[in-house]
Amino acid sequence: MTKKRLLIVPDGLLHFVPFAALPAPGSSTPLALGQEMVLLPSASALAALRARGAARLPPSGLLAVLADPIFGPTDPRLSRVALAGRPTRSPALERSALAVGLAALPRVPFSQKEARSIVASAPAGEHVELLGFAASRDAVLGGRLSRHRFIHIASHTLLNSEEPEFSGVVLSAFDDSGRPVNPFLQLDEIFGLALPAELVVLSGCRTALGKNNGPEGLMSLSHAFLYAGASRVLASLWKVDDEATAELMALFYKGLFGSQRLSPAAALRQAQLEIAAQPRWRSPYFWAGFVLQGEWR
Repeated sequence: MTKKRLLIVPDGLLHFVPFAALPAPGSSTPLALGQEMVLLPSASALAALRARGAARLPPSGLLAVLADPIFGPTDPRLSRVALAGRPTRSPALERSALAVGLAALPRVPFSQKEARSIVASAPAGEHVELLGFAASRDAVLGGRLSRHRFIHIASHTLLNSEEPEFSGVVLSAFDDSGRPVNPFLQLDEIFGLALPAELVVLSGCRTALGKNNGPEGLMSLSHAFLYAGASRVLASLWKVDDEATAELMALFYKGLFGSQRLSPAAALRQAQLEIAAQPRWRSPYFWAGFVLQGEWR
């Protein structure tokens, strides 16, 4: 395993550059395949992250996975409950869905497989699965994630780059009794969470992007989770492929929890190497979109 690590503090439009896919100097090999890579939202962020991490008690649980929510009344999982009404979309959700051109939110087909493979890599009995109805906004705001070192969220995310306060994560629109609930976890609510996690993974689309906030970087979902207490966030630069992402995440967590016990930066690089070695996923589109932000150790 390489001992090289590249720490990048991007500015302005450089936040949108997929550094992982750029060729290394004097080589045709993409940067991410030659060394570990970590991005920082600003030059002062690392010191703040380390000071906060040193002052807190570590969470007692290992892993929480929140995935595959129920977005609409046609979801077959609703057939076993009596619907108590149709889902309502808040003005913030409507505005952000319109901004990204999504009139409806389809089920993310590989997110449940992604969750199952991640859980399979974790030690037995040291994880919490919040799938389907349980993948709810109330679960997040009620603290179900705050007791875990690693938090994985696999769902639709809506980026509103003009009005970032209307960005957020879309979770289940129904509870397990068939009652409609507010599914939209907005950016300001994430900023207000207490999540002393070592790592938050946001495997949805464009979770690393947002509105440029000058010297403090982008106002993005990943930035919000760092502010909420996470030491690191793994997020995406573009609309990622669902199946390739599920495979990448399975390999990433295998590196974290398997016999090698890799750091997040090393586990990401190893997963990218393995995905890039597969002919159908050789293109950087399938593996270079995920970036690790925050603490590099």
